[in-house]
Amino acid sequence: MHERAISMSKGKAREGSTWQLGWWDLCHSTEGVRRPLEWTKSSIIFTAHPNQPLILARHFPSSRQFLIPSPAAIVSSPASYEPPTIISVSQTDDWLFAYFPGRGRDGVGCLWKKGAQVDSWIVKESWGFAIGAGVVTTAWTCAHREWVMSDTGTTYHLPPRGPFTPSSGPRLLLVTQSHQLHSSDTRIQIDSDTIGGPGGERVCIKAAIGLGYSESSILVAMRSQLLPSRSVNHSSFTSMEFLSLDMSNPSTPSENVFTTEWELWGEEPTIHVCEVQLDPREGIPIVTRPLSPLSPGSTHLAELSFFCQPPLRSPGSNSKGMKKDSKEASIDKGGLYLIAGFLDPGDYTSVPKSEIALFSFVKKDGPSSSNGSNWTCRLEAKRIVETKVLGFLAPSLSRNSLLAGFLDISGPLPHRKQRTKEVVIGSIEVLKLPDLSNHEGWESTNGHKRGGDECICVAISPNGTLSP
Repeated sequence: MHERAISMSKGKAREGSTWQLGWWDLCHSTEGVRRPLEWTKSSIIFTAHPNQPLILARHFPSSRQFLIPSPAAIVSSPASYEPPTIISVSQTDDWLFAYFPGRGRDGVGCLWKKGAQVDSWIVKESWGFAIGAGVVTTAWTCAHREWVMSDTGTTYHLPPRGPFTPSSGPRLLLVTQSHQLHSSDTRIQIDSDTIGGPGGERVCIKAAIGLGYSESSILVAMRSQLLPSRSVNHSSFTSMEFLSLDMSNPSTPSENVFTTEWELWGEEPTIHVCEVQLDPREGIPIVTRPLSPLSPGSTHLAELSFFCQPPLRSPGSNSKGMKKDSKEASIDKGGLYLIAGFLDPGDYTSVPKSEIALFSFVKKDGPSSSNGSNWTCRLEAKRIVETKVLGFLAPSLSRNSLLAGFLDISGPLPHRKQRTKEVVIGSIEVLKLPDLSNHEGWESTNGHKRGGDECICVAISPNGTLSP
């Protein structure tokens, strides 16, 4: 996945010349224009077309490429839609979802079902999302259980992630800009007006869905910004069922009556988190319980993801070659972390400062009360990076770690007589959880730039051995 070019010094390359990173080279992080990237278990790599509302697919490692068929709304008026900003594949590898923002009109979300051939995808359903209510993030829940290998070399089944689903198929969850949770099979609808009032309208700009192993509830983390008030029209398409996510005590712009309205616009300083209880039975209310908001204290949020640390052993499993140890199974239930990456551009005259914050979530035993959630959150670590700029965060192959991509602030250009024209522009490092220090068991890898592009996104292959 490649995006904007690193700024190079003008003129002919000469001995000792260098390149310099500028804040304008980081639009993919500061403006949220990063293209999506998905690598499926059937070895299909999905990406978004650079400037058309199309999904490109490549069967790795061959050079075979094909296009995913578009829904009727896009086929009839392709110029009315942007390239997809969300591409998501279910754990069962047979369902695909994508969201296409509209150009001055409603956006479209589409769901495909995989056919008999690897390049056969059939449009099953599509929904409309009004302006200001587009899809921000997605997740899938299903009864699918993954096989993993322990440190001793034995394999075992992980428990399913997320709430129980009565059907064997996956359930699609979406979080929208209007702070609503959409579910593909939820039948209960709770009406909710767009949050507005004095100061403007709160719009979700970043979100993450946390699915724990064998957990009956999910966590949703959201970061919002305040925009001038506008009316949000209902979609002209058939909408999915939705649930308004309850945010406790949102910051009210009217608290300071001496502040001019336009001074309040912009990104909010907090991350709101709420617990969502999805009951598959008809007629049972769906419950949302807010948690205390997180206040990292940084300005622009560039990365927000939940990382679910798998348990060392699945409870009740009895895989061949592994002794049954009920004590270990009952103690180790894995861990749920929220990782947030921030960029502080300052006055835009220098390279932004990077900050990574890690929060852990633990669920207390016992039923949840009507007044609050049983989930508790704690800030585990913060890491400030001033010599490099954060490019991306991604899951790691190691159990207690994550991948972090950094861009160098400056570096040397290759000599004119040098055969290899690649330029080292950064590095990929493995960070330990929960202290975010460099993992001593892994060496950092240099990030190279060839031509005029830089790597700002990564996807790990299903077998955990490659990344594009």
